[in-house]
Amino acid sequence: MKNVFVFVIMALISCSCTDVREKEKASQAAHPRVHEQNNVFTLQYGPLRVIVDATAAGKMSGLYWDSLSFLSDTSAHPDNWGNSLWPSPQRAWGWPPSIALDKAPYQVLTDTGYVELKSSKDSLLGLVFIKRYSIETKDTSLHIRYTILNSSTQERRVAAWEISRVAPKGLTLFPMGELPWKGDLSNHISLLDSIVWFDYTALPIPSGVPKLFASGKEGWMAQIGSSGIIIKKFTDILPLQYAPDEAEIELYANPDGSYIEIEQQGPYTTLAPGAQLTYEVQWYVRPIPSNIHVSKGNRELVNWIRNRIK
Repeated sequence: MKNVFVFVIMALISCSCTDVREKEKASQAAHPRVHEQNNVFTLQYGPLRVIVDATAAGKMSGLYWDSLSFLSDTSAHPDNWGNSLWPSPQRAWGWPPSIALDKAPYQVLTDTGYVELKSSKDSLLGLVFIKRYSIETKDTSLHIRYTILNSSTQERRVAAWEISRVAPKGLTLFPMGELPWKGDLSNHISLLDSIVWFDYTALPIPSGVPKLFASGKEGWMAQIGSSGIIIKKFTDILPLQYAPDEAEIELYANPDGSYIEIEQQGPYTTLAPGAQLTYEVQWYVRPIPSNIHVSKGNRELVNWIRNRIK
């Protein structure tokens, strides 16, 4: 009888331990994972995988849904790759972008559950960037919160400017806003049912710095390529809030055909010394269902995008 009693107790302990392990596995599966190697961070939840490089200005260097890849890398351009943040307007700093903000290593503030990184101070404008990357489990989307801190002794006017480099070709689309578009890429633009469509392959890309400046609406833009679709959701702004010589939505196509940039900007904001602004972007990356036809003017495609970001 004693041996039977001991056997029952041991069986209960074994079951209890198994239950604990299963609960731990379930808990881990229910939360995004963060893995670090040489200050390069991988955030993962389900099929979504995000690579953030603290050694290279905290840029998002990779974005994946299962085996699908959505961002261009250094093979397209040694400096202009992945996803960056710049201060707007560009006329305040010219070219090239700030080393402190766009190339130098960032300090790691947090890497538990999400990744938060901080730049050193830019020597020209006295700005400091903070980038926070997290995955929303409710819809398996990437949330990026940018903070721009005025660390100078003077008032600064600035807007957040997100630049995302993707493979060439494909289609870019967004709802048309109040102002007409302008720029060297205008011949590549179609307006169908109040949606602006940019077709990279429509005509030869002009030389120089071929861009499009456009007014958006509804607070989203999308890029469709061979890997699927990127949808970026952000707060819509009015033309009066644009930075000088800039626009809410901008596109750039590298003339050599190696990559394109899909860009959007936040409101032009006055920052007193020590003040800061935040700008948030929600990213949705997905394969496109086989029953959705990818073509300019397809209302079913536009409705599918809108339903993804509700």
